[in-house]
Amino acid sequence: MTSTWEPHPWVTEGSARVRFSVTGGSQSDWPRLVQFVQRVEALDFDAYWLADHPIRAAGCWTTLAGLAVLTHSVRLGVLVSCVLYRSAAEVARMAADVDRMSGGRFILGLGIGIEDQEFKRLGMAMPSVRERLQALEETVVSVRRLWSGEMQPPPLQSPRVPILIAGSGEKHTLRQVAQYADAANLAPPVTMGPTYALSAEDLRRKLSVLEQHCRDVGRPVSSVVVAHSAGPVIVSENPERITEKLNAVPEVTRTRFQNMGIMGTPEEVTQVYQGLVDLGLNYFVAGVIGNDLETLELLGTRVVPNVIPKGLVQSTAVA
Repeated sequence: MTSTWEPHPWVTEGSARVRFSVTGGSQSDWPRLVQFVQRVEALDFDAYWLADHPIRAAGCWTTLAGLAVLTHSVRLGVLVSCVLYRSAAEVARMAADVDRMSGGRFILGLGIGIEDQEFKRLGMAMPSVRERLQALEETVVSVRRLWSGEMQPPPLQSPRVPILIAGSGEKHTLRQVAQYADAANLAPPVTMGPTYALSAEDLRRKLSVLEQHCRDVGRPVSSVVVAHSAGPVIVSENPERITEKLNAVPEVTRTRFQNMGIMGTPEEVTQVYQGLVDLGLNYFVAGVIGNDLETLELLGTRVVPNVIPKGLVQSTAVA
């Protein structure tokens, strides 16, 4: 199959670098959230992301719209918007608007939804996985069509607002990434159990599968940002502080995300991320607990500068 895929500048500009982004902040306290995200920007993280859980958290779309006018350089993304919660036209419209409000910094993350209780609270029955995957494909196709000329005013970014598809299903989801998306987010769904995590072997295989899907549609795998999400991410020089922060998280949350976090001293966390880079990953989403500015600062100043692209020799470490 021949592809006329045009890589997005966000993809090409990061091809030789390791990039870090952040999700987190105190969503119940707007001034503190603004402070947190502005610090994310000042520390030169690539992006700030919000999840789409409209019942238990602040609305991602309205919050990102507000942040768009209070930041200047950091990219803003939804990680991810469930395609069953809104029509494709509504998603395309909101994404275009936030992109324009931010001066062309928005990333549209899409997923199929994984929480049956959230569907119920929204007054919806949760469709089967097959139906949700079909809805995802239909949404991506519709959104891209609307952005190509039907919708006015359109997004600012060219050739489009970058689209990220969440999930790592090898038969369907990664194929959809190859066909339609600028990025994939390889995060194991928490519904798969508290001890589930992607192993090094899993990641190697999924990267290989994605490469084959890209080959099948005639585009280079280098035209896809492959993101890895982890949370909670806790960094401290003091091991006792790490335990304190983890214990402050509700037990149900700790159980759901067991084995999906990255915690330790700056050196230990750097080593974990370097191992992921050596597997072939170069984009990371760090899930910070609440307004943990200590973790944010140490990530930005002690971890990120010391994680180097695969195949390069590090000359000077940042102490």
